Parts: sequence; C-alpha cells; structure tokens
Amino acid sequence: MLHILALLTFVFSPLAMAKSRPPIKNRSGIDIEYRQRLWNSDSKQIDTGYVVIKDSQSSKLVVIQLQESEPDSSL
Repeated sequence: MLHILALLTFVFSPLAMAKSRPPIKNRSGIDIEYRQRLWNSDSKQIDTGYVVIKDSQSSKLVVIQLQESEPDSSL
C-alpha cells in the first residue's frame, strides 16, 4: 500500500500543482468527481481506484480507496 501511495504521489503531483487551486472555506463540504477511462472495461469485474489528497499547510496525505459496490453498477 505504501509503495502505491508513493507512486501515485510522484506521478500525480505535477498534475495537481499545475492546476489553479480553488478557494475552500473552512468547515464546508468538498465535492470530488473522479473518472477513470479503464473502469467498466469488464462488466463482470468490480472496479477500484485511489484518490490521494495532500493538505498544503500540514503536508498530511489522505488516501481514499474507491470501490464499485457490484460489477457494472457505476456506484
């Protein structure tokens, strides 16, 4: 798991830094939309993925694991 996190951080950090950062109000909700082209390539397989979020002030990382509830459900 740690090596996956390190790889994802290395691969996606330039992409995250290249985009402008939206203002975030304290204690407000955040909606994240995540898409992966490779998902739903096999309708019999449950798709999984990870989203890595880094706090710019504390440098803490959060890893969110995404998992489809059942094959080909989009949920």
